[in-house]
Amino acid sequence: MLGHLMKIIWNQRRANVWLFLELLAVICLLWALLDSFLVDEYTRRQPLGMDIERVYRIHLDHLPEDSPAFVPDSSRTWTEGEDMLRLLELLERMPEVEATCVSVCGCPYTYNAWWSLLVRAEADTNDEGSGVIRMREVSADYFDVFRIKDKSGRPLREAMEGHPGSLVISEELEEILFGEESAVGKRLKWGGIADSKPVEVAAVSAPMRDNLYKKSEPCGFLVRRTDQEVVNSADEHRVSQMECLVRLRDGLGEDELSRLLGSMQESATSGNLYISSLTPLPEMRDLMLKDQVDNHKKRLVLISFMMLNIFFGVVGTFWLRTQSRKSEIGLRMALGASRRGLRTSLFAEGLSLLALTVPLAALFFVNVLALDWPDTYRLPYTGWRFALTFGGAYLLMSAMICGGIWFPANKISRLDPVDALRDE
Repeated sequence: MLGHLMKIIWNQRRANVWLFLELLAVICLLWALLDSFLVDEYTRRQPLGMDIERVYRIHLDHLPEDSPAFVPDSSRTWTEGEDMLRLLELLERMPEVEATCVSVCGCPYTYNAWWSLLVRAEADTNDEGSGVIRMREVSADYFDVFRIKDKSGRPLREAMEGHPGSLVISEELEEILFGEESAVGKRLKWGGIADSKPVEVAAVSAPMRDNLYKKSEPCGFLVRRTDQEVVNSADEHRVSQMECLVRLRDGLGEDELSRLLGSMQESATSGNLYISSLTPLPEMRDLMLKDQVDNHKKRLVLISFMMLNIFFGVVGTFWLRTQSRKSEIGLRMALGASRRGLRTSLFAEGLSLLALTVPLAALFFVNVLALDWPDTYRLPYTGWRFALTFGGAYLLMSAMICGGIWFPANKISRLDPVDALRDE
């Protein structure tokens, strides 16, 4: 059977060579589209490491000097950092509020970022360190507000309780610095800073991602555990640079939510500070990622358009090819071939042509991988990725080929052999 098919393909080589080249080009293009789609969707579906639903960023402002409630600096015996802390304590007393926190460069979906270098306390050079990583300075409640877990799935705040350290690192950073050892209780220091004081690691967080379209990267948190440390940080950085965040309890209706946010803005005042507005983090996310979301949608539309073209191109090619062999099919039927046998023979011939592209397609893929064209940063190129994209491309092509052959072959096979031979 196989030898007979190879003879038929060879005897029709003048027509088949162009069909072979078309199949080879299409299978390579289809693999590239499927691989790109797989990487995007796999990355989007990975956990972010934090929950931003029901989280709001609090924007603070200062009372104008002509306000009756304004307190001049000469009369103040407290700092703005203490005012900020009183505001958060006032919010925490509300039954609808679950937790509040402050941070520096810790609020997601902003352009604020702090990059640093961490090395093991006993390391001699920065070469043994983490490389440049993203750091966040946060209050301890930050992990409650964003419901961040440690690498074993426990609430991170709970995991920190048994350790006095003021540093939390991500699972990727732990692997870079300590390999398979646990980082909890180990000491790190700031790279590039002479006489840097070692800081103890209190916990290891689960992988963290900045947004849906990025993979998780090594990062760290400098934790301010006490109220006084938070106040000192606010006074050092200035309150205007602090990111105040609040998580509301689940189950609040839209009307209740609107009333609560309105009452916060009306009544939450301490010293010269007051809450000017609250912005939901999902809204900040949508605004910041708009370009990336639009690009992702455009890519999906392009992939869908290309897939549709490939479908009609392949199906149409084999449809016309089968239709043009009407007289040959009629002759086979006149010689006693069964309808089922004819369809099976045509399917096998089309799939054999596709199978002949495997060696050249594999050679193309090897060269593409050698040139590092596929995205291996967000998703390493493993066996399952190859099987899913390479195998998926061939399965889709096989279905298209069988679809392009089945309809005309089924119609022709139902004709009387004499009618099918009239074109001969």
